[in-house]
Amino acid sequence: GLGLASDMPSDQSNAYSLEISSPSHEQVKENERYQGLQVRAVAHKNTKYWVKAGGSNNGNGSEQQPFNSIVKAIRMIPESNGDEKMTYTIMIDGQLEEPTTINFENVKQITLCGASGLDNNGEPKDAIVGNDGPRPLTVNSGNIRINNLKLTGGKSTEGGGIYVKDGATVTLDDGAVVSNNHGDKSELGQSGKYGGLGGGVFVDGGKLYMRGTARICNNTAGLASE
Repeated sequence: GLGLASDMPSDQSNAYSLEISSPSHEQVKENERYQGLQVRAVAHKNTKYWVKAGGSNNGNGSEQQPFNSIVKAIRMIPESNGDEKMTYTIMIDGQLEEPTTINFENVKQITLCGASGLDNNGEPKDAIVGNDGPRPLTVNSGNIRINNLKLTGGKSTEGGGIYVKDGATVTLDDGAVVSNNHGDKSELGQSGKYGGLGGGVFVDGGKLYMRGTARICNNTAGLASE
């Protein structure tokens, strides 16, 4: 039989696979512990993390051991040194009450994706929820793609659901829904103007794209009188 050591590396930024090969005749002669096979751990950069309410930030971010925080998953994504810009995916499972801010310039793209798909009415089963509090998503820099995910229940002076700053790009792809958010006029917003602008999305010099079945609907905004 073939016995494998259980002390595999456990860092969260890499995934590991087993590479199995046949050693040379010289290696077999040199070390009789070889039984016709060599086994070694090979590191692959981890590009997908899972987040679930009830998960643990002590896990490794896999589907079997999801984090319980989107922020934790984002912190696991390294800034590229420019040699190779990577694409990363954060799978969101369930309803997460976690306003999220993203600041990434040297990553090719980050996708926020609902893990459970759509229900029979075409609504995402997974969501980032504001619960009448801060907006679900603020994108200050980077290229962010969203699909099969709802951003809902947020309230902010500019963009109750999403704020897209100058230099940032957000793509709402198939199954992305921004709904039931509110642009509140009561305070000065990030742009230096009084709020109530963009109940669903406020694009402050950035770029917003919509594709496929993406929707922005049922949001409200109060216009300031000043």
